[in-house]
Amino acid sequence: MFVKKKKSSICQKVAQFKGELDYMGIYDDKINNKHNYVILGESGSGKTEIALNLAIELSSLSKKDVYFFDMDQTKGLFRARDYKDELIKNGVKFVDTFEFMDSPIIPTGISGALNNKEIICVFDVGGNAVGARMIGQFSKYFTIENTDIFYVINPFRPFSEDIKNINTTMEYILSMANVNQEMVKILCNPCMGDDTSEKNVLDGYTWLREKLTETGKQIYALIISNGVNIDDFIKEVKCIIASINIHIEYIR
Repeated sequence: MFVKKKKSSICQKVAQFKGELDYMGIYDDKINNKHNYVILGESGSGKTEIALNLAIELSSLSKKDVYFFDMDQTKGLFRARDYKDELIKNGVKFVDTFEFMDSPIIPTGISGALNNKEIICVFDVGGNAVGARMIGQFSKYFTIENTDIFYVINPFRPFSEDIKNINTTMEYILSMANVNQEMVKILCNPCMGDDTSEKNVLDGYTWLREKLTETGKQIYALIISNGVNIDDFIKEVKCIIASINIHIEYIR
């Protein structure tokens, strides 16, 4: 079971790079011309939460209409479409997903939306190879010029217990999504729910950064939940820091 929590908002002017405050850039029409945002990652990594936050923040900062595409074909719980009303309330246009025998059907109009520079599209993609394959059929429309592709890793999830598992899963999902891996930006999401502490965040980030560095990869942004105080270790983080509010919460 789950309940809705607070209104969502991402990166509330909390972005940091090498110790200096900066904006993530993707939220400013004047310095960025990308209009498609694809969120990938293993189930349970927090990608739906990040996608919800991203769409609402883009809607508040951009003059363009923001469309949210729920492409999660792989799970019955914690789907973005369960938060349709909240998205609409915050100015996001939710693209309905139809169902046949409880199985969601790919929304129509995706090709046209991907080519439309006058709107912004956010895609929440299912958390395994099957889900990734759904967005893969549209990969020919993704270019470095018009699309940001984010891959979410939660270092505390069972499937992230070592770098071999992380790389194997990431490579498989990205291959099924048929995306240019050079376009992928890794988001570190060291979330343990309401119990997440400052130490959890730093430990998860530090461990993942070291392991990714061994394979020539790097973290694009560290995702933290609003309320987590990072003042004591902000200088140790060598990437963008983005804060989000939490929509989804397990009832204990």
